[in-house]
Amino acid sequence: MYGLQARLRAHGISLAVDGIFGPETENAVMSFRYSKGLGRIGVVDGPTWRALLSGPSLPTLRYGSTGPYVYFLQARLKDYGFDPGPVDGVFGPRTRDAVMSFQRAARITADGIVGPVTWGVLLKGYLS
Repeated sequence: MYGLQARLRAHGISLAVDGIFGPETENAVMSFRYSKGLGRIGVVDGPTWRALLSGPSLPTLRYGSTGPYVYFLQARLKDYGFDPGPVDGVFGPRTRDAVMSFQRAARITADGIVGPVTWGVLLKGYLS
């Protein structure tokens, strides 16, 4: 849920990143879907994720990065069973360690930096 909320925020929708799919998040999803011609319903399906992940490219993240994309990263790491510590939008030592563990498990360069290759593996389930 943190990942969804963070990506909605990255698209300019103001909402809390609290990990709860409540009325605020449902309304944000409906507004986003409507703006993309996907209908005004509060469902996050494949087309919704593809739209959420299109647009501005995902930034390269590393130790010290902060903001909604770090929330999104931390949420995806948790989804895959890697513990980045609290989902707080701060790329600290626990997030770096989780990224490196994920990278090793995915058999990609384990440098703790989240660039296009790491994003591609992290988002594979959303884009298929």
